[in-house]
This record gives sequence, C-alpha cells and structure tokens, in this order.
Amino acid sequence: MDWNNTLAAAEKITTILVLSLGGIGAYYKFFKGRIFRPRLQLAVGGRVIRNGEVTCLLVITQLKNVGASSIEFSKAGTSIKVYYYGAEFYEPSPHLAVWQPLKRFRIFEDHEWIESGETIKDVLLIPLSRKPEVAFRVDMTVNAHNISFKTRSIVEWETSQGDNKQRKEGSHEPDWNQEPPWPN
Repeated sequence: MDWNNTLAAAEKITTILVLSLGGIGAYYKFFKGRIFRPRLQLAVGGRVIRNGEVTCLLVITQLKNVGASSIEFSKAGTSIKVYYYGAEFYEPSPHLAVWQPLKRFRIFEDHEWIESGETIKDVLLIPLSRKPEVAFRVDMTVNAHNISFKTRSIVEWETSQGDNKQRKEGSHEPDWNQEPPWPN
C-alpha cells in the first residue's frame, strides 16, 4: 500500500468536503440568512416650542438602514401618529396615561428608498392649541417589504420653571446645532 497516494487522496477528499460545506454555508448566509433582510433603525423625538401665544410641537424623525442592501419603503402607512395626555385625565393614584389621538402625519414623502448605511431625517412643525397638555406621544411607523417597523417617544410639555431655555437666554429660536433628543 502506497501511503503517499493514500494521504494525497484523503487530502483531496477533505478539501472537496470543506469547500462544499463552505459553499453551502455561504449560500445560506447570502440567500437564506438575515444578512440581506431589511433592517431599519428608527428614532423619533421632539419638543414643544412656544413663542408668545404660538405653540407648536417640533417632531424630528430619523431612519437608518443598518442592513446590507437598499430598501424601498411604502409611503402608505409610513407616518407618525401624535397623541396627547391632558390634565383632565390625571389621577393622583398610579395609572397608565390615557392618550387621546391628535392627528396622523405622513413622513419621508421625498424618499422612496434608503441605501445601506444611509440615514434620512424628516422634521415636522405641528401647531397646537394654546391649552397646555401634560405630554405628547409620537408613534412612528415605517412600512417596507411587508414589515412594519415601529418606535415611539414621549415629548413633555415644559413647565413655567423650565420653560424653553431659549426664553431664559433671550432668544425665541431653537438651537439647531444642539444634538437631537435621541441616541445616534
């Protein structure tokens, strides 16, 4: 028995098996795995802006594609829904806030898709009634590839003690250089 030929044949068979298994693994990772599935990271935040008798809710939405391929998203259903929690619903005992619907607004209307690694933002200014509310809830939904991605944020109505830092500093303009109210 020639050991050199036997070892060479075993090495070839082992190489063929390893390459075949590697190819099958690559196939499952590429075609069947999660690497090319839509993965979006959503963020929403905001603040109440007051200038004299005018009160508005500034809402900033952000969408980041953390997946490996571009994603087309549907404009139908891609929106924010704004709710308010009024003082009339407050009870001194612990309870969950009773959110009342305010309105639904479309977002990212200027975009049809998002590239891998890309971040897009949308800013909305929503006029409010003069009546102060306790807080607002903003629910964000983005629909893509028959998947609904969702997130939510609570925006507090600032009290007179902490009423808009800009007023204390003598300016009524928001600080646009300030970091957004969510992690990057």
